[in-house]
Amino acid sequence: MHYCSYLHEDAHLPAQIRTALEEELYTAFNSGSDGVTHSDGELSRLEDASANRLRALRFTIANITRRASFLGLTAGNSRLAERIAHDAVEWCANVWTQAEDALPGEIDRQSADYIHRARQPDTGPTDESAVQQSLARAAGEAELRPAVAAVRALVAEERSAPPAARSQRSIEVRAAFDALGQRWSALLDSRDLSHELSFLHKALLPYVQSLNARVPALGRYMDMVRDIFGDSRRLWDRLPGAWQEVDIGPLEQYADALREEPSIRELARILGRGRDRQDRSAEFAERVVEKHLPYSASAGRSEINGIRFGNDLTSLLPSEIFLLSSPDTEMVFYKRFAESELLCLAYTTENTYYHTEHRTERIRAVREDRRGPIILCLDTSGSMAGVPERVAKALTLAVLKTAIGEGRSVYLVAFSDRIMTLELSAPDSSLEELSRFLGRSYHGGTDLRPALNQTLTMLAEDRFARADVLIVSDFRIPKILDRHIQRIGRQQRQGTAFYSLTVNRTGVVDEFNIFDRSWLYDISDETRRGIPLRSLTAL
Repeated sequence: MHYCSYLHEDAHLPAQIRTALEEELYTAFNSGSDGVTHSDGELSRLEDASANRLRALRFTIANITRRASFLGLTAGNSRLAERIAHDAVEWCANVWTQAEDALPGEIDRQSADYIHRARQPDTGPTDESAVQQSLARAAGEAELRPAVAAVRALVAEERSAPPAARSQRSIEVRAAFDALGQRWSALLDSRDLSHELSFLHKALLPYVQSLNARVPALGRYMDMVRDIFGDSRRLWDRLPGAWQEVDIGPLEQYADALREEPSIRELARILGRGRDRQDRSAEFAERVVEKHLPYSASAGRSEINGIRFGNDLTSLLPSEIFLLSSPDTEMVFYKRFAESELLCLAYTTENTYYHTEHRTERIRAVREDRRGPIILCLDTSGSMAGVPERVAKALTLAVLKTAIGEGRSVYLVAFSDRIMTLELSAPDSSLEELSRFLGRSYHGGTDLRPALNQTLTMLAEDRFARADVLIVSDFRIPKILDRHIQRIGRQQRQGTAFYSLTVNRTGVVDEFNIFDRSWLYDISDETRRGIPLRSLTAL
């Protein structure tokens, strides 16, 4: 059985129904079938769902999968199938809630329930005026008028019967009320189902059309995100619908640019508190592993564990047998019998037990390098337009890709004559902003001082303490003020490293010895573009 790995925050659907619906949709999408739900599927195992809800579930699954034109994309693609199935269940939960809120006939439902319980010994005294009002409402239904007339006749006979026969008449009246209540409830159930299916039918078509338009883009997006950042799953957990809004064009553009920049990829790889690296040394440890091994034992037909659909005449519910008592409902019985949709008792036929085993395993533990967060300051002034802009944006993706793989945080400060900040510690919640940033054009003047102020402020926070700082610019900027030099020096003495990447024809002249390391991305000769690999030695 498939278990969905995404968060489920809605409370519209019971967990059992949600799980069954999501499993059926996932199976249909992943197999690429047009999704006719079979009797042995997850829906057949539901215990608490009403017959109407099960029919609505089957109707929804069949209509979504039969109208879907994207099954060729989801077939065999378990992650894409899981994503679409999860979103479809979210949509179903919301639409079903709207359909239920719009159901008509609540007063009739209460009256039918009252008729069903009237004269029953465990319901207490019957309010005769309420009974007559309920019978009058029932008589308004053409299908129920003969049954209402029969009930009234039996009540009249009961009142006029001699005392010796009155007890028998009371039993007949009680049964007649019970039968009328059941027929009325069945009629209302049928109308509710028709209303719900009509509501779903109107809503399903535009929803599936939107899926048909969006799923191909989602498939490209997930493939591209996986290529850039590794495991794409971690980028969706907390954003059920984000993929529908994100423009993936800029991400695709600069992902392609990054593939052509080996020196940029290498620079991103070596950043990250190099001074405090430890040797990767192997250690061994022992741990006790506990395994629970299942085994089954036959239980015969030992106990009732719920209700199922079927056509087993030996386990039918009384309400289904009652359908044979009237010519009006007899054909309903035969139809459900032929389609295996009669409500039957479900019995436990097999019990599962578990045997616990323990064993000791020797595992290899590797101490990873202690690599810290990264603060990336990007010059986005007009002088960076063109090749420098492409290099800076490709570097952003490279740094983010490396940081995600190593569980590190990234803080982006984009500066021109003002600054824009973007925390990329949690890509699942900032991917849309990153795509927007990559899609912007560079313009404006250059002022590094506000970016340095923001950088130094972030370094004062525990989560970015002793981070690596990389400033990417063509360094056509005003001089750095003395107070910044002093503050930078204090941070360096505490373990922070400041680096620069100049995207220009000549490197930055570091007169005040601010940077721990400086690199040049030479744009003077197209054949030699890039950072000289000999300068990208380990930090």
